[in-house]
Amino acid sequence: MIDSAVDGDSAPSCPCSARTTSGRPRSSARVEEALGPGLILTGDDLAADRLLPRLRRLLPPWAARTPRLTDAQVDEIRAALYPEIRVGWARDDAEILEVMDRERESLAKSMGSGHRLVRGVAGSGKTIVLMCRARYLRELHPDWRILVLCFNRVLAEHLARTMRAGDQLEVLTFHAWCARELRRAKIRMPPTPERSQAWHEYWEQVPALLLDAYAAGKARAGTYQAILVDEGQDFANDWYRAILKRAGSGDQ
Repeated sequence: MIDSAVDGDSAPSCPCSARTTSGRPRSSARVEEALGPGLILTGDDLAADRLLPRLRRLLPPWAARTPRLTDAQVDEIRAALYPEIRVGWARDDAEILEVMDRERESLAKSMGSGHRLVRGVAGSGKTIVLMCRARYLRELHPDWRILVLCFNRVLAEHLARTMRAGDQLEVLTFHAWCARELRRAKIRMPPTPERSQAWHEYWEQVPALLLDAYAAGKARAGTYQAILVDEGQDFANDWYRAILKRAGSGDQ
C-alpha cells in the first residue's frame, strides 16, 4: 500500500481507522495508526535500492521459516501476472485454448477476413489471440503461407518456438524480415549505425528502399495469404505499407 500520509479531513477513511464518538474520522488519524508502524510504503521506498529491503521487512517473522516456492508455483504466479507466457507450456492447440477465456477464444477463431485490429492493455492477452489465430489459420488452410511479425527479437524467438514455425508459418522481427526481403531483391542495405538516434532514423529510411523495390518490380509481392503483427504500436507507417505489399489472395 502506498500512502502520502495526508492529515486532516482528507485523511483516508477505512473500517479500521480511528474514529470519534460521532463516527467521523479523527482529523489526526493516519493510515499507519490503523495498520501499524512499518506497514506503509512511501514514494521514497520505491527507489531501486530500497524497495526489496522494505518489502522483506513487511513479511512476518514466521515467513522466514516457510519453504521456498517450487518452480511450478512460481510459474503459476508468472502465468497470472503475464498470461502470454503460459502459452509456451502448451503442447497443442487444445491446451492453448484452455488457457484463454471464452471471449479470447471466440475472437481468435471468428474475427473474419480483412484487416483487424486487436487493442488492449499490457497483459490482456493480445499475444495469445495472435498465436491462436495463426495456429487456427494454419490448421484451417494448410496450404497457406502465414507471416507473423513483431518488434522484439526475444518475443519473435519465443513465438517461433511455441508455434513451431516453418516454411508455411514464418515468425520474424520486422527488421529481420525487411533485411531478408532486400537481400532477396539484391538491394544492398546501407551500413547499420550504432544504437542511437541514428538507429531510429535508419529504420525510417530502410523500409522506403523495400517500397521502391516493390514499385520497380525487384521485390516479390503478394506471397502470404495471412500476415499477423504483434507489438503493432511500435511499427511505423512505412513498415505497414511494406508489409501490405506482401499480402496475397488470403485477404487476412
